[in-house]
Amino acid sequence: MMKKAAVLLMILLALVSCRPDGPAMPEESDITTWAGLFDAWWHEMNRSYVFWSLDYPGFEWDEVRKEMLPEMEKLGEIEPDYNDDNTRKALRYFYDIVKNLSDGHHKFNFSTDETEGNEIFFAPLAYRAYRDYIESTGRSFTGADDEAFFNASFDLEAEKNKRYPEDFKKYSEFMQENTSAILANSLGISLDDSGTSAIPTEDNRNPGNVKGFEMAGYVKVGEGESLFNSDVGGFTFFVGVTDHDILYLAFSNFEFSMFLEDMEEAEGITEDLDCVYSDDVYSLFGLYRKIIEDPVGNGIKGVVIDLRGNGGGMVADLPLLWSPFFPKDTPFAMIRTKKSDNRQSYTAWEDMVMPGNEDGTMPGIPIAILTNSHSVSCSEMSVMAFMALRDRYGADVALIGGRTAGGNGPLTTINGQYIAGTFNLPYITEVYTPFAQSVYIDGTSYEGIGIAPDEGYGIPYDHSAFTNDTDARLDKALGYIWSFN
Repeated sequence: MMKKAAVLLMILLALVSCRPDGPAMPEESDITTWAGLFDAWWHEMNRSYVFWSLDYPGFEWDEVRKEMLPEMEKLGEIEPDYNDDNTRKALRYFYDIVKNLSDGHHKFNFSTDETEGNEIFFAPLAYRAYRDYIESTGRSFTGADDEAFFNASFDLEAEKNKRYPEDFKKYSEFMQENTSAILANSLGISLDDSGTSAIPTEDNRNPGNVKGFEMAGYVKVGEGESLFNSDVGGFTFFVGVTDHDILYLAFSNFEFSMFLEDMEEAEGITEDLDCVYSDDVYSLFGLYRKIIEDPVGNGIKGVVIDLRGNGGGMVADLPLLWSPFFPKDTPFAMIRTKKSDNRQSYTAWEDMVMPGNEDGTMPGIPIAILTNSHSVSCSEMSVMAFMALRDRYGADVALIGGRTAGGNGPLTTINGQYIAGTFNLPYITEVYTPFAQSVYIDGTSYEGIGIAPDEGYGIPYDHSAFTNDTDARLDKALGYIWSFN
């Protein structure tokens, strides 16, 4: 069943390469000054960035080079010390450009030989989330707040993904409302940092300590666990059926394909599991698939899919998880990439399609999708897919909670496969950016904006209530399903 379910989304892209006229790209060996580094970065962005139609639709990007190159020339040679005044000035110049990009995946990473392992990084998604958090408290976002966010990037003692101002880290939904916290605060499941798991068996599917569920199972994979010699970065997964016969699914990121492939290889190809949790994920995912492939027959009256704090992952997970909900070959988005180094040159839009059920059916039960400001990438692609299910087929789907992150361009780890995408330079260890732009089937772009909850279903995040056993967003989703019964 797993191999049959592992259908990849097919994206057909025509690529033609040519190099436009313009200023020459500096040689990497000549990148010893801030001006040389900036010029090389500007050229690589010109070639590799895909959101020019959103950010710099005309000749504005040329003006950025014309304005900033003289400022960078004043800063001279690149110094290895992060406390060097010119280093701070130069990184501030990069920061002020990067923070305003629409690209919700974008990360700008910088380090020198002497500071290797202690990267400075900027991400516009986090910047927007911090700005929105400040404004949600009733304050105006000021230059001091902007400076605080920039300075936090230099806190090398903190984990890379937590180099943010302290109040943002402690109280924002972007940092605090995620799958592990939902299990702890909303469902009463205590999970330690090393990771625990509980898988229901055929004989005993009542977990006992999960209130309101007649059947439930969960897995938490700790930080640093290996999967195909790669740190999975933590993974939390919950499946349960409530006492009112509502299927509830929550998971922290889209990594199922890797766990399932690891398990299948263990069964037939390799001798040992790469990750000790693959068996648990495999078993619990099998339970989910068994329920959802015949939800009505299994007595399910509705489904809640909780994508709060879900940072995305593998596109191959989308058909694995969602095909049972969809008729065969359902378009849900459109995609394009660059067809030349010229920043204005794009391929034609092509459909992204959910494989769906071979028999063309869908369950016909209500579906509630929960999101917040850290629902990004595959989470937003999932939201688009269920929007399409509603818009094309009239399915009962509600988007509930908070606005999504605004980062839905797909990425690839294969350098050189496409003209656009992730790149690196001396000192700039990685610019993480999608190889393609995606929009909803009606042409609407949500990049840098996010997808809003439906009217009447937007629930502001209340950190105090959330951490004290009151999950208003989850209650709203369950109430939506109950309204049909």
